[in-house]
Amino acid sequence: MCCEMCGKNKTATTLIVVFLVLLIVGGAGYFYFNSTNFPKINLILKNNIKTPQITIELSPAENLRTPTTTVIAIIKKDGIKVAETKTLNGTPVTLEKQTKKYAYFRLGYPTGIGGYSYSYFGHLASLDLKTNEWKEFIRAGSYVLDIGSNDVIVWGQQGNHLIVLEDFVNKTSDKINVPTKYNRIQQALFSPDGSKIAYVVGETTNPFSNENEVLFVSDIKTKAQTKMLDIDLLAIDQWIDNQTLQVKQWASMSEAPQVFKLLL
Repeated sequence: MCCEMCGKNKTATTLIVVFLVLLIVGGAGYFYFNSTNFPKINLILKNNIKTPQITIELSPAENLRTPTTTVIAIIKKDGIKVAETKTLNGTPVTLEKQTKKYAYFRLGYPTGIGGYSYSYFGHLASLDLKTNEWKEFIRAGSYVLDIGSNDVIVWGQQGNHLIVLEDFVNKTSDKINVPTKYNRIQQALFSPDGSKIAYVVGETTNPFSNENEVLFVSDIKTKAQTKMLDIDLLAIDQWIDNQTLQVKQWASMSEAPQVFKLLL
């Protein structure tokens, strides 16, 4: 009888111990899950912000436009109309760059006798992706070369031998002095991290010419400039990374270009 009671007591004691162990382990696991896992999940959700989808609806259709047509552009964000504008001389609005804060658009603008329109000249619009505010602005005598992911707009100025860097967010500007020997600024492109800018210049004033091309890379902070290539029919293709530039060079415009990489 005594042994039976002892056995029952041991069983009860064992069950109590097991229950306490499970309670402690379960409590610790709950605390760990709440204090460790939940913040990580919230962080991932917080950083996984959806990029707005920008679309442009144009009218009339392209096959109905002439050099005197006014083109109406309706700008939509995630399918909802946020702005409307018009361009002259049959030139459509195009999306130039979308950053985290803004979407930038090229607007055709008449610049020559007879109403010729060059969409790459200094007529831009911006859409604030948070407030949907739409702004149009013109930089006389300038034309857009590139827009960085850091919202810095690169303007070329032919006559002044300047590349102007306009910080659109902070409302400041900086400049890169192009050697006076080169009076045509053909192309410019930011490196992925925005620390450098590659640009192509030439010795003629014809903005459509690809002859006598010279490629420079400039450090944005120090303004140090490195001459990389001096060759005809040259164009920047893309930055592979912050230290590697890919360029194209044509033996003649009737042939396919050679593509090669330059290590800085």
